[in-house]
Amino acid sequence: MLFFSSPEEIFFSAALEQDPSLIEAGIEQLYERVRTFASHMQKMRKGLGSTVDHFSKAVGSLGGRVLVSARKLQDLGAGSGDEIERLEGVERSPRRLQSGMAENDKS
Repeated sequence: MLFFSSPEEIFFSAALEQDPSLIEAGIEQLYERVRTFASHMQKMRKGLGSTVDHFSKAVGSLGGRVLVSARKLQDLGAGSGDEIERLEGVERSPRRLQSGMAENDKS
C-alpha cells in the first residue's frame, strides 16, 4: 500500500500510471534547468572575478599614485579636515563549483 503526503504526489502517481514516459520527460526537463542554472552561475562568477580584479587595480592606483600626491599636498598645508580613509583591497574570490557538472568548471 502506498502512502502519499500531498495532493501533488497523488496526482503525480496517477499520471505516471497513465503515462510512464512522464518520468523521462521530467528528468530531461530537470536536467536542462540545472544546466541552465549552472551556466548562469558560471557567468555570474566570472563577472564577480572581473569586478574584484578591477577593484584591486583601482585600489593599487589610488594607493600608489593618488594618495601619495594628496599626502604631499596635505604636508604642504593644503587639505584641512579629516584624514583620507585607507581603502582596503578585496582578498576573497568567488567559490568554485566542485561537482564537475558545470561545463566551464575549470575557469
